[in-house]
Amino acid sequence: MQRVEQRQYEKGDCGVACIAMVTGKTYEEAELTFHKYGLVLDGEYYTTHKELIVVLEMLGRQAVRKKNSSNGTLLSTLRL
Repeated sequence: MQRVEQRQYEKGDCGVACIAMVTGKTYEEAELTFHKYGLVLDGEYYTTHKELIVVLEMLGRQAVRKKNSSNGTLLSTLRL
């Protein structure tokens, strides 16, 4: 996995960088997906974990939420 740096930190693009990193896409390819599906509002990229799961599914990846067996909190798990 190659590290992908944020380009617009002040606009909350960490989700774009993360999606690019885990899917092997470029930052620009991931960013295009965010724009295509209306996840960039007024130039801001802030996304929830649920929206990131949707983006992963749009890019052909599967992500599911599971409970942490040690404390019962929900975790998101990615299957590549």
